[in-house]
Formats: sequence, structure tokens, C-alpha cells
Amino acid sequence: MRDLFPGLTLPVVNLPQEAVVGGFLNNARGQAPSPTLIEQLQENASAIAALAVASPTKVLPCTVAAPTDEVPCGHKFIETFGKRAFRRPLAPEERDRLEANFDASRASYGFPVALRMAIETMLQAPQFLYLVEVGEIEPDGRYRLGPYEIASRISYFIWNTMPDDALIADAEAKKLDTAAGVDAAARRLLADPRAHEAVATFQEQWLRLGKIDSLSRNTTSFPWWNDGSSADLLSSTRTYVDYLFWERGKLGDYFTDSNGFVNDNLAKLFGAAAPGGTKQTRVPLDPTQRSGIITYPGLMAAFAHSLDDSPVQRGVFVLDRFLCAPPDPPPPNVNQSPPAQGPTPKTTRDRFAQTHEQGSCANCHKYIDGVGFGFEHYDATGAWRTTDSGQPVNASGELTRTDVDGPFNGATELAKKLATSRQVQTCVARQWLRYSLGLDTIEINDAMTKPVAQAFVDRGLDVRELVVAVATSDAFRYRVRTQ
Repeated sequence: MRDLFPGLTLPVVNLPQEAVVGGFLNNARGQAPSPTLIEQLQENASAIAALAVASPTKVLPCTVAAPTDEVPCGHKFIETFGKRAFRRPLAPEERDRLEANFDASRASYGFPVALRMAIETMLQAPQFLYLVEVGEIEPDGRYRLGPYEIASRISYFIWNTMPDDALIADAEAKKLDTAAGVDAAARRLLADPRAHEAVATFQEQWLRLGKIDSLSRNTTSFPWWNDGSSADLLSSTRTYVDYLFWERGKLGDYFTDSNGFVNDNLAKLFGAAAPGGTKQTRVPLDPTQRSGIITYPGLMAAFAHSLDDSPVQRGVFVLDRFLCAPPDPPPPNVNQSPPAQGPTPKTTRDRFAQTHEQGSCANCHKYIDGVGFGFEHYDATGAWRTTDSGQPVNASGELTRTDVDGPFNGATELAKKLATSRQVQTCVARQWLRYSLGLDTIEINDAMTKPVAQAFVDRGLDVRELVVAVATSDAFRYRVRTQ
């Protein structure tokens, strides 16, 4: 909306919380309209239209110096604004209908009201609210997306906003009809600062960083925790994954980098020297304790309980987000609270192991806990520890059902295994592809994923090149009948 109305300070847009489907907020299956959504879309359109009409020189492409200018200027506005709002030229029937409504409204209520109603109409049109991707059918049954459809798809993928004039010009010139043309456009968009917001959005959802927000911990058990710790941890983790993508750039760095972003408030939690002040500074961390994002304190705290770490949450997180092999959901009515301490203190691992060895839990939890127990060196705040409940930590684990199966000792060894896994490489490519298309895991098949994953490998596992590979893939440039 801000790019559709440059120069205007827009009101706060209120919309219902989007549904999370498969870990992402942009899944098409989670976008069903509701009465509340429709009402709020109307209210927002009305407020924005009123604001725009109050500053006509900022929205009109022409000057209205006399009443005779109103109709031609209004029609010119419909043509130019409609093209930007719908992200393509208006179809003749769309233009005729909008112009007829404008003319009738102007005759009855005057030019400002007619202009406001035209804006309100377009801001509530499906062509504005949704990415309409129809395409043209090919002999093999796929639908090749048109150039304007590609322009919208690639812009919302890499920028999280509407196409700019240059991208629309590429569509008009048919440059987006080829993979080479899309490649050039993707690289231009990725080099623009606007790409940082979209990449951050993907990484936030892929890695479930929202779980870090508003964490609460017992300050008696964890004296380094305070009211600012959760916000600082979230900011640090966001900065870290941004650094991994833009400054490091290789998938392996997500599992082997040993840096952290620390301020004085986080220094003790990270086991680092205080850098001085509230600003978060990149500092080297102990590589025997920290190895990439899976050992980062923010995520360790996110996948934990208020007093205890959670081998289950941590194991499921790795299996789901990095290996694309999540376990089956737990049976209904299963108590998912951490096992309580008995009269003799036991480590978290021992308590969970004793519970999970019983009955039907054993088979599934061998798969989960084999990963999750590797994180036992990290407490509920993500801080490193060598003892738990007075007992030495046992962080041995074992990967099963993967391409890098085998035992490991601690999460840093686990991270090194994942860094070499072709399954992880394919999974990360699949996650980016899912996000770009707004589809769920079951809708992304191997035929769609394998070319992207292979291009990712061929380009040195550079995550920025992965974005380009997604945008130029057949899966991105075509749609199948079920989409």
C-alpha cells in the first residue's frame, strides 16, 4: 500500500491475523475471506481513499483547473492508478466499468467523491487483493504464467510488495517470458534494499523466530534473565540470520558460523565479554559451544519450557525445518508437559528418556529424541551448561532416517553433520520454493524441487543464488492445474 501511494502518510491498516499453514503466513489455503476481513478491507479502503482525495496533487497524474478537466483527468487516473493497483494494464471491460461508475458518481456527487469512490472500488477489487495467476495452457497441461503475472509473483517473492515501474516495463516488453529475463529481473530485485525485508520475513517464518517474542523465565533460576532479555534475544537472532544470508551467504554457514550479536544485557547468556552498551555487536563465540543457527541462544530459548529445556521441541524443529521430515503429530490427549522432578533430582534427558521408553511413545521418540538430546548443553534460556540438576550433561545423540545417519556428541557435531547433508540442501530449497508459491509441503513434489535443489548445489550452495534459482524455475514460472 505504501508503494501504491508514495508521498502519503497512510493510516494504520487493521486486518485479522493471518493463518499459519505449514509454518508460513502466505499459504493460499489460509487466505479464505471472512466477514471480519471483508469489513476491515472496506474500512481501510475508505480511510485510504479519503486521505488520497485530500491530497489530489499527490495522486492525480493530471491537473484539474476547470470543471471540463474533471472527466478526462478522472479517466486518466483510472487508467494509470488501475495499472499500478492491478499490476497490469486494465482490461477494456474493467476500464469501461470504472469510467462509467466514475462519470455517474461525478454527476451525482461531484469530482472529489467520484475520485474517492473509484479508489475505494479498486482497493477492494479481487484483482488488487489477490495475486491472480491464470496463465495460458501448454500442450503438457501446465499453465505458463503471463509476463504481468510473473512480475507480480517475483516482486512479492523478493520485495514483499508490488512491482515497480521497471518491472512492469519488463513485462510490457515481454522480457519476463524467458528464464533469462526472469533471472535478470530477480538479480536486480535482490540487489535492491527492499529485498532485505522480504528475506527477513521468510527467515522469520521458516525458523519460527516469533517464538522468541515475549519469553518469560524465572530470574531466580536464571539470574542473567531480565525484562529486556526476550526482546534483546529476538533482535539478536533476527540480526544474526540476516548476517548469515547477506554477509556469509552459504548454506554451510548456517550450521558452522560461530559469531553472535551481543550487547551488555546478553553477554552472560552468550558466554561472551560485554561489548559495552545496549547496541548489539558481532562478537566471536566459543566454537565448541556454538555452531550456527541451531545452537543460537534465541532459538534454544524459543524451543524450551519456562524452567526446562525441551528435547522434543528442539528435535522436531530440526527434523521439520531443516530435514523436511517431521514426525507424526502426537496422539490426542497426550500430556506434553515436561516430566516432573522426583525426590531424587534427574537431568532433563533422564526424565524424558524414562517417560518416552514407555508404551507406544518409544518408536516415535527414538527418532525425535535422537536429535533433541543433542541439545542438552543448552538450558531454558539458551545458555551453555555442563551440568543439569547437579548431574553431568549427556548430549550424545543419533540421527536416523536421514542421509547422514549416525551418532554424534553434542549439537556442534550435529550441526557439522547437517552442513554436509544433501537432504538438508534439498529441504532448504523446498522451504524457499514453498514460500515463493504459497503452497504446502504436500503440494510441492520432487519434480518441482529437484531442479531448484540441483541449481542450488551447482551454484555453490549460495543462498542468494537459491532465491534466483527459485524465481527462474519452471515451478515458479508455470502453474499446475491444482494450483
